[in-house]
Amino acid sequence: MIDRVGDLDWLVLLLRIAFVVLLYLFIWQVARICIRDVVAAAGAGDAVEPDRLVVLDGGPTGLAPGSWFPLAPGATVGRSGDSAIWLDDPFVSGAHARFEREGHCWRLRDLDSTNGAWVNRKPVRGVTNIRAGDVVQCGGVTMLLTVAAREAAGDPAR
Repeated sequence: MIDRVGDLDWLVLLLRIAFVVLLYLFIWQVARICIRDVVAAAGAGDAVEPDRLVVLDGGPTGLAPGSWFPLAPGATVGRSGDSAIWLDDPFVSGAHARFEREGHCWRLRDLDSTNGAWVNRKPVRGVTNIRAGDVVQCGGVTMLLTVAAREAAGDPAR
């Protein structure tokens, strides 16, 4: 009888050790998966950051400096309601300018606006290439072009 109780104690001890080992393996797997998901989410956050036009001076529109507009290919700047970047400025035409994309490069096309578009204080005649750090002016509004880091690094024009 004493041997059976001793054998049973060993069996209970082995089961407890097996349970602890399985518990640690489970916790390790959960931690590994959580870390992988956090790293993947951090990488995905960079991928969705849009290129932007950051307002430096809102002029008569009342736009606050630091506010921004997401920039997409074909986005138009103007006073008309269907413009992607709507500026309520009397010196901005209904369809003032359009942003175009070619590879990693942005281009600004003046749409024959009355007062013209300006890049770095130079008038835009037709189409001009623009890149991160350039200042775009339409009417009394000045905006800074910022691009996502992933594209600035691969920009061959830099």
